[in-house]
Amino acid sequence: NPFIHITYGVNGKEQRSIVRDFLKNIYNVNVDQILTAVMNEYTDYRHTGENKMVNRDTLLAIFSDARVSAPVVKTASLHAEGKEPNQAYLYVFRHVTKKGYYPQVIIYIH
Repeated sequence: NPFIHITYGVNGKEQRSIVRDFLKNIYNVNVDQILTAVMNEYTDYRHTGENKMVNRDTLLAIFSDARVSAPVVKTASLHAEGKEPNQAYLYVFRHVTKKGYYPQVIIYIH
């Protein structure tokens, strides 16, 4: 049940299995080498021991980058190589309001 993983996290073995299955659907060869590289890139070695919630957050970061960030960057790169090179722009917004990333929106009905 995926909701259990979202609520309670995943252990390291489950995490690697989920990432391995994802990679097998994309790549035909060297899946173990790719898995090792991905896990190395996303592992925070400052955390010692098993933490299911950290593992869950790492999975979310991997999938967010693979399914959203990477295609956006690839599209921007292709646009930059188009007819008019250097006319493509990619903006990263990291503005934080005084009330945090997602402040509560209060709607007044008059």
